[in-house]
Amino acid sequence: MALRANPYYKGVCHIALAQEVLLGTDSHTCDVGAFGQFATGIGNTDAGFVLGTGTLILETGIVASLDALVKEFLSASNEEKKAIFSRIAGEADHLKGSTARSKSWYGKIYLTAVKNFMEKGADYAKNEMNWLHSMLNKSIRPAKATEFTLKKNILSTFA
Repeated sequence: MALRANPYYKGVCHIALAQEVLLGTDSHTCDVGAFGQFATGIGNTDAGFVLGTGTLILETGIVASLDALVKEFLSASNEEKKAIFSRIAGEADHLKGSTARSKSWYGKIYLTAVKNFMEKGADYAKNEMNWLHSMLNKSIRPAKATEFTLKKNILSTFA
């Protein structure tokens, strides 16, 4: 679906669709939350890329410190996995004090994923990602779609 802004409009213009994330480059971007729309700011270079290609690569949910620990966890022996799990739990707990509430939530997703990986085996992440993908292809509430996308992004580290 191609969207075009009115070429005669010279002010701030946002185009938003239901169940989508609004990307903005100005100070008004954050105002759309009042209308039940999720928005995030992007830089002008990113905006130019979006306008030119119609795509934007977002890695929402990824926490670099936890991602590094997960990669270490995946290559470790069973005994080492337990020690690394403790480090992941500590890092996730550290995120609880973050000023960004979302980081605390991301930490919980990482911790749950590692627990499930240990309990359900190496296929857990692949099976969960397939399920999330199938759910995202259905008509679901925007909040659920956001949650599932975050989980899918985080689980991609395990795959």
